Amino acid sequence: MEKKFCCQINPNTEYLEKLHKKHNWIPGKNNIRPTEEILIQKENYISNINIFYESEKDFVLTEFFNFKHSINNDGKIYVKNIDVDKKHLFLNNLFPYDVHIGTFHYVLWYSYVDDKVIDEKKINSDINSELTSILKDELYDYVWYENPKKHMKDIYHIQVFWRKI
Repeated sequence: MEKKFCCQINPNTEYLEKLHKKHNWIPGKNNIRPTEEILIQKENYISNINIFYESEKDFVLTEFFNFKHSINNDGKIYVKNIDVDKKHLFLNNLFPYDVHIGTFHYVLWYSYVDDKVIDEKKINSDINSELTSILKDELYDYVWYENPKKHMKDIYHIQVFWRKI
């Protein structure tokens, strides 16, 4: 089977629904949010983050990227800009959308924001590299988009949906 999708897609719900009707592994308008149960878990998780971290970005930089962290005057964890290296991580979404069986929902996180460096070509290259590393072959499809209603606005990340073919 040949790859059909390895690209960015428009996150517009009508467009997603059209794609979903033709290719059920791509999330449609009813699959672009977590289930109610997952949403409750997410709210609790974020509440705990806000207790211990200066920001959600500091949580991601500390817990996902393992960057050196400091403690502010309020006893909260934060990461100094000087301690942030330019890296990306490809991780399972902690709060996955309610997607079709066989579709994997990942997040591609970047520890930095640089419009001259993080462009569509770079993102596609990073996703291909990560999926090839995970699967040990190139038998996959993926689509990605930047969530227009993203919760974490202070650290760059995109939603990636992929399947093995």
